[in-house]
Amino acid sequence: MLGITLQETRFYREIREVEARSLVLRLLTRRVGELLPEVR
Repeated sequence: MLGITLQETRFYREIREVEARSLVLRLLTRRVGELLPEVR
């Protein structure tokens, strides 16, 4: 192809970023309860 792996694509990086954010929000919610909309 173009010599670009899947992990190097912008699409793949953005998906990982969204997953990381949702994981952090889930963990925070579990630890401190509901989060304020400003935090989200």
